[in-house]
Amino acid sequence: MQLEPALPDSNQSGQGNKGDKELYQTIAQLSHSTKNIEQELRQMHKLYHHEFQKMLAGMEKELKDYRDARAGLIFDSILGDISKLYADNMDLLENDPSGNIASLFDDMLSILEGYGVNMHKSKEGDARDLYCTQIRQKVDTAEKPKHGLVAASHGIALSKEKRAFVKERVDIYFYKEPAQPNPEPTPAELEPMELEPAVLEPAEPAPPKQEPTEPEPTEPEPAEQEQEEN
Repeated sequence: MQLEPALPDSNQSGQGNKGDKELYQTIAQLSHSTKNIEQELRQMHKLYHHEFQKMLAGMEKELKDYRDARAGLIFDSILGDISKLYADNMDLLENDPSGNIASLFDDMLSILEGYGVNMHKSKEGDARDLYCTQIRQKVDTAEKPKHGLVAASHGIALSKEKRAFVKERVDIYFYKEPAQPNPEPTPAELEPMELEPAVLEPAEPAPPKQEPTEPEPTEPEPAEQEQEEN
């Protein structure tokens, strides 16, 4: 017996086409969403990589600066000792006919400058360097623009960046307002003033003075009289 293939039901065929169409639409939406997600992930990866590179470069720079600063601070104690030796003995240069002391000071200054130490000396009228100077005394001045400026220098300053190994001693101008002269009196003030006569109020009468009274004699008692008669 030969079987014939069953014809597809029209109702089932319509439902199948509709389901396939919805499936295709869902797959297309998922594919579009997947592409968007992939693009966003690529963008995030680029941004993260860029920010990470910037962060890493910043960390490397900070580490290098820290190492350089650490290396510089190691020599600060030695540089400070040489600076004090140089500044405290500069008066020896005044009596140096042979020039040997001057040569020694030149060598010390060369060592200091080789490690970034600078020598500074103020002039009259310069602004005071807060990091490298120390006030020796204040000089009064009536000129207000000079307030806070250097009046005189006594020594030198030896410093590296903002670290002073030797501070310069300076005199500073200090503004002091001059005393105002007393104004001359006007002619009106020089004229004599008319004074009104004073009115004297009558004084209260003094209380009468009481004279002291003598005590009255007392009669003797009978017993005392008998003794006097005997």
